[in-house]
Amino acid sequence: MTSHQFKNLTALAYDALHDTLLIVDQQTDNSSVYRFNFTSNDIELILTRKQIQSIVHDPAKDLLFWVQERNIFSIPLKSGSKCDVSDQNLVIELHDEIPSSIAVDSCEGYVKAIPSIF
Repeated sequence: MTSHQFKNLTALAYDALHDTLLIVDQQTDNSSVYRFNFTSNDIELILTRKQIQSIVHDPAKDLLFWVQERNIFSIPLKSGSKCDVSDQNLVIELHDEIPSSIAVDSCEGYVKAIPSIF
């Protein structure tokens, strides 16, 4: 992983099922999500969006969730390929708050936005 030049790491999520680390690197106005495979030491770009604040992985459904402004989105993770933009889903639209992070409960099947305390 040291060979890759990340600019500003802002979020991480571990995928224990595939032994990968999901990494958000903030560059100017865009955030890129990378997948680092611990077995092969490969790093692949899987998603680029504007200003991703937080990410979480649902291992039961193999979904990536992220916070972008006042919205929470999801997309299926596809092993070995970049995520398809057409598969992106708006999960929650928050009108009154900007969450600082999110959590997923795979057993109960829901996502929770954690509000900023500041």
